[in-house]
Amino acid sequence: MMYSEGQMQGIFILTAIPSFSMTTVKGGYEPRYKIMMRLPEHLLEPVSRSLTAMNIHHVMIRERGRRVDSIIVRRRFDILRVCDLMPDSPTKSKSWRKFKRVMNMVRNGEHLEEDSKYRFERVLNEDEDEQTILSSR
Repeated sequence: MMYSEGQMQGIFILTAIPSFSMTTVKGGYEPRYKIMMRLPEHLLEPVSRSLTAMNIHHVMIRERGRRVDSIIVRRRFDILRVCDLMPDSPTKSKSWRKFKRVMNMVRNGEHLEEDSKYRFERVLNEDEDEQTILSSR
């Protein structure tokens, strides 16, 4: 059994956890990103086959304390393909919208600019700034 793109969108919205951070390296800062999917055991193989059919490279890892493997997508090209697959409509959380925005900045090469860390942090901290403004009113 394999899933269609629409079904995969729903699976990503419900089970995937996108993460992005800026890491200090020798020459400055480097973006680190991944998408982790924690699925029930009966969905692992079909989702893995569907990702392979969509040419999205992924790895299955076993997390400590968990009996079922997790699927991780790490490669930039594959993450950008997943971001293109995701609809722009509001999802269950704002994390996908923010993750897609940051990954578009990476796609446009903004992570290579000198003040990139500041701009990425500003995007990642937007919700906290909005909540601070609303709570002070």
